[in-house]
Amino acid sequence: MDTRHATDDLATLRRTLEELLERLVVAIEANDTGRTRAIWPEIDARLGVQLDAEEQLLIPPLSRWSEREARTILAEHQHIRGRMKELRTQIARSAASGETASAFVDELSAHERHEDALMNRWADERLGETGRATLMGLVANVVSTRLRL
Repeated sequence: MDTRHATDDLATLRRTLEELLERLVVAIEANDTGRTRAIWPEIDARLGVQLDAEEQLLIPPLSRWSEREARTILAEHQHIRGRMKELRTQIARSAASGETASAFVDELSAHERHEDALMNRWADERLGETGRATLMGLVANVVSTRLRL
């Protein structure tokens, strides 16, 4: 497998989500309800699919390496889903604030940094470059397929 291609695919999916989140914050801060409601469903779908794919494909082998770390990631995912629900409700009620949306983006970024550091440690110790790229490519493929990209 082309390790660069797999890494690029996952990076592209993340960049797209980051760009959508930036657009969401701008729309909310501009009090543009229509644009906010148009952007949110794509963010909700992309992030939900990404979390599901990580839990199905990454958490089982990660838990064999460190059950504690796997539980931590799952708890973070649960927290993110809760925050998504809160934001979804606020958007539906036209009550979302730029501060709330920015806080959500910050929390998601912190989770990604933690998850990346953990996955790098785990992959270095257990998978090697090819194994890591294969797994990350699989996650990217599952996300893309479920989103029909």
